[in-house]
Amino acid sequence: MIQSTIRATVLAGCVAACLLRASSADGRIITVTTTNNVSPATQETSLLQALSKLADGDTIQFAIPGTGPYFIPTPTNGYPLITNNNITIDGYSQPGASPNTNSILAPNNARLQIVLDSRSGAGTSMDYAPAN
Repeated sequence: MIQSTIRATVLAGCVAACLLRASSADGRIITVTTTNNVSPATQETSLLQALSKLADGDTIQFAIPGTGPYFIPTPTNGYPLITNNNITIDGYSQPGASPNTNSILAPNNARLQIVLDSRSGAGTSMDYAPAN
């Protein structure tokens, strides 16, 4: 009886893990190609556009041409709240970016290429009541 319960529990855990992997593997990659959140060209994708198109499991990556770092100004009304599940926003996907590889007591050697710039005072209220 105990072995059957353990097998059932392990099997249920494996099925849940496989389903989780399958649902996250179904997401799209949306690539940001401009810092212009106001009026990007038709062939460009801004961070604002990418956030507005999100679905569960999606990943936002960056491929802005030129030499960084890139300062992306926050839109006047802020960015939309992310209410989707399993979203990844990968700033290190921008060419030239790299995460810190030093230990916690050593100087940080990260190379940040994507900077979200809210110095203009624009923003989104975080007062959000999720729908049940």
